[in-house]
Amino acid sequence: MPNSLERTLVGVAGEYFVAAELSLRGFIASVTLRNTRGVDIIASRSDASSSVSLQIKSNSDGSAAWMLSKKSEGFWSKQHFYVFVLLKMLGLDRIILSFRVRLCLKRSQKVILPG
Repeated sequence: MPNSLERTLVGVAGEYFVAAELSLRGFIASVTLRNTRGVDIIASRSDASSSVSLQIKSNSDGSAAWMLSKKSEGFWSKQHFYVFVLLKMLGLDRIILSFRVRLCLKRSQKVILPG
């Protein structure tokens, strides 16, 4: 992976990586249009029994830290999840319920996941 990948490309790569991983696990995953506020992927079970929205946060610098905007604090529901992707590790790192991220944001605008 190039040392300095453009931020937009890092985000897009993370979204498609997560969509591919979900598809491999039997879910229907649809990447949303770029102008969809707060939702990068809609995922559902193949029998349509449930669905969730996902906000993907990606980085390629190898650190387990992601900056979130103040907007993220007010954008949450029980069916909305954040997925944090470390592209250098080529793997899905953690899935955190959006309300947990909201609690973290009240303390700081930075989410750092324990190793």
